[in-house]
Amino acid sequence: PDARPNVTHEKLAELERAGKLKAVVTQNIDGLHQAAGSKNVLELHGSVHRNYCKKCGKCFSAEYIRGTKDIPFCDSCGGSIKPDVVLYEEGLDQKTL
Repeated sequence: PDARPNVTHEKLAELERAGKLKAVVTQNIDGLHQAAGSKNVLELHGSVHRNYCKKCGKCFSAEYIRGTKDIPFCDSCGGSIKPDVVLYEEGLDQKTL
């Protein structure tokens, strides 16, 4: 939660604003490219800022997840909530590729 964009994140955002970069392709899941100002970010491994119920698909913010003490469960159906990230042995999102 306390991570901040570094000079590289900021430079990539600057290049995008100048029209010299069409997109940022990243394996990072932290959202720091967007925090630096990049608009077209392809997150190959997803993002911890998006979370969803594995049972009903309801979306939850990272703030909601941080507010829980144990495994987070959906307030609609009781299913477990998973961050929208690629875990070991899971395939990459074909839409992003």
